[in-house]
Amino acid sequence: MFMKNTLNANTKTLFPASSLLSLTDAARFLGYKTNRPISRMIKSGILPTYVLPDSKRKRVKVSDLMNLIKVVYPIDHASSD
Repeated sequence: MFMKNTLNANTKTLFPASSLLSLTDAARFLGYKTNRPISRMIKSGILPTYVLPDSKRKRVKVSDLMNLIKVVYPIDHASSD
């Protein structure tokens, strides 16, 4: 249903930011084994969903998933002395 662009067999799949993923694919994208955490985020209002025409299934935008990911840099304790 969604576009997949693969670089080669040894790289991960790339998703365009505007792609819509199923809840299962969204969970895998974030590293979860089940879609339960995604469902909780939707229910709590953290993650918006979209429904395609002629479908009842909820979808999640890749860009919304990317907004949930935060980069954390380690603190260099040696330089603070």
